[in-house]
Amino acid sequence: MQKKNFLKKLQPIQYLSVGGFFFLLIASLCSIFMQEEWSGTTLIPYYQIVIPATNIISTIFCVFIFIFPEKHFFLYFVLLFQAVFTSLTGYESLGVFLFSLCITLIVLNVSLPLKKQKFIIPLLYLMFTFTLLGSIPYGKERFFMAV
Repeated sequence: MQKKNFLKKLQPIQYLSVGGFFFLLIASLCSIFMQEEWSGTTLIPYYQIVIPATNIISTIFCVFIFIFPEKHFFLYFVLLFQAVFTSLTGYESLGVFLFSLCITLIVLNVSLPLKKQKFIIPLLYLMFTFTLLGSIPYGKERFFMAV
């Protein structure tokens, strides 16, 4: 009986999802057990719930991305989810980076028709701009830089 090399069958997105799973798992554990050290990093009082929940949900979705690599919805969801919540917790530069990555992947995805892209991308930009309004408590200049 011939041995099959399991790793040769994996797609690149599956390798990335494994890496994302481990990094998000570490981030989840750190955000749960090291909350005292993070108390001064954000102005949002409910960060003790939002940051761990966001990381845990994204970690779970990395498993779905590994199992269903052809379903790009999971990848877009994780990127948009992390972009929104990192922006709202005071890390708007990371949120803008993740949002830009999501838009780039939507444009590069050839399975989406151009008509859908022309509708979805401006809608996402509009929704993310409204999300960035939540960063105004950190300073108006941070909001304008993010936009």
